[in-house]
Amino acid sequence: MDREAENKRMNDTLDAIDPRRAFVNARRICARRYQRSPNWVLAMELFGLGSTYSFALCRRFGIDPESCKLTAS
Repeated sequence: MDREAENKRMNDTLDAIDPRRAFVNARRICARRYQRSPNWVLAMELFGLGSTYSFALCRRFGIDPESCKLTAS
């Protein structure tokens, strides 16, 4: 495969990554530690943001920031 085709393949793969899916996987990976924490707390740790930005980020992803659960859609 030539370099241009490989770069296109990589960009297509990265463009297909859904932030919501990443968040679901993060919650699954660290389920014990953040089991009782609301989603905005997990976002704060995951993305290195403050509470206000984390709350807004959850809403941007279509995630309930107050919930302690998240399922893939």
